[in-house]
Amino acid sequence: MLEVWPAGNFIPDFLSALGWGDTLINRKSGKFFVLSRCHPWIIDPKSQDFIIFRGVVSGLLSGLINKKIHLKKENAVISEGCLVLSLSE
Repeated sequence: MLEVWPAGNFIPDFLSALGWGDTLINRKSGKFFVLSRCHPWIIDPKSQDFIIFRGVVSGLLSGLINKKIHLKKENAVISEGCLVLSLSE
């Protein structure tokens, strides 16, 4: 069952304030899933690894739960003119 992670409200608000798009963080079976809609982009998202964004979100999650989290890119697609980026553990 997919659950919205209650303690994760800070991270989406923080990322949005910094201009990283509208972010949703979910947790399923103890693993984190991150979806960023309207993520900033300039060049082909398929060729990018989004290492800075993954590092920032991984670090924020790791600090909040006191456990090392390493997110990887699952998918990056352009939908309705916005980049939709999904990450998971």
